[in-house]
Amino acid sequence: MDRRLLIINIESNELKKDILYESREDAIIRGAPEKCSIGKGNSSGLAYIVTRSGYLACWNWNDDKLHRLEDYRAITQQAMLVNFQSLQLESGLLYTTASQIKVVSGEFNKQDKLGHNGSVSACLFTASNQIVSTSEIDKTVRWFSFDGLKPLAQQIRDRWEPITICQHGKTDKVIVGTSSGLIYILPPQGGIDKEQVFEILTEPIVSFFYAGEDCVVAAAKSGKVVRFNLSTKKSEILRNSIMFHEQRKILPAGNSGLYWSVHINDTPKGRQSVVSLELNMNKGEQVLISKDYLFDVAVSSDAKTICVAGEKTLLWRKFQKKWEIICHRNTPISFVTFLGKDDFIGVVLREENWIEIWRITEGLPTVAAVEFDADDKATCLLAMNNRIVAGFLSGNLISLQLYGNS
Repeated sequence: MDRRLLIINIESNELKKDILYESREDAIIRGAPEKCSIGKGNSSGLAYIVTRSGYLACWNWNDDKLHRLEDYRAITQQAMLVNFQSLQLESGLLYTTASQIKVVSGEFNKQDKLGHNGSVSACLFTASNQIVSTSEIDKTVRWFSFDGLKPLAQQIRDRWEPITICQHGKTDKVIVGTSSGLIYILPPQGGIDKEQVFEILTEPIVSFFYAGEDCVVAAAKSGKVVRFNLSTKKSEILRNSIMFHEQRKILPAGNSGLYWSVHINDTPKGRQSVVSLELNMNKGEQVLISKDYLFDVAVSSDAKTICVAGEKTLLWRKFQKKWEIICHRNTPISFVTFLGKDDFIGVVLREENWIEIWRITEGLPTVAAVEFDADDKATCLLAMNNRIVAGFLSGNLISLQLYGNS
């Protein structure tokens, strides 16, 4: 399909302007066109396009400026457009789906923001303290400096689209996980060696981590977990798929076990959130079973302390043969990460637009806090040592550093 827009004078049949929007560098727009609309009145000189991948863009064809607008849906969502037309009394666009009516501005007075052109799906630190993030919506993986979030590199992956990433040892490369169960190593620059693209699962990778010795441990939504060696290309099943099971996350367990598992079980008594330490293929320790939804779970660097973000924030640690709560706080949070020497946690408050640092002691007191845009929403949070990075629904990133002995 011809993925371009054309402005044609219908009286003379003259081609006035055209644009191959996928090849432009000023805005990332991907996908075959679904609908388009040419501006009239105060929107004169503008043309709007929406693609089958959910991208929405405005093209000022007089000045040949392409501007990406807020996506009308995520690539994995289903939302049929009912109406799509430019406004005449003001510069903008009206579109409707079965569930919403929305007006978006077509103004060009804003520069593209730093970060992604879509919600941040995952973020991490490399061994050299670079920040790497990915967005399932704009299909990019981006590298930034920690100080000032200076853009360092960008990879656009229209094929083998990234949905999550993890570290690749002590390098600045990342390992990418896809919706088709593939993984591959992605450097900041250069292409992908097709011989290094591996199908380790037959369904989307919901969570994975680098386990050392060139191995990754990856989980599918069905609960299947595999360990894959990137060097030998050998795969080992750590757990088979489980009926009535929804895997949400896995985390490193260090010397304590194979991995930590965060999942949901459907039982005759209803849905249960479970946090368990998996010791082998047939044995695990269930640390927490709750009827409440768990928003996030984090594990300390020694993998022996876990923090659970449910209706309350709970820290668990094993003493002898028993798991015990060592700290708790009633404040609801949506994301959590350990930082410092595992003596602090970073959290995103669920009902307020604040990132806070809590000391791991009785009551989990707040020692530092940073406010973010009230119109935005955090989508991921990660720390390494005393450094934190957060990704947002808007595509923005924030980097923070904890100083002193608070």
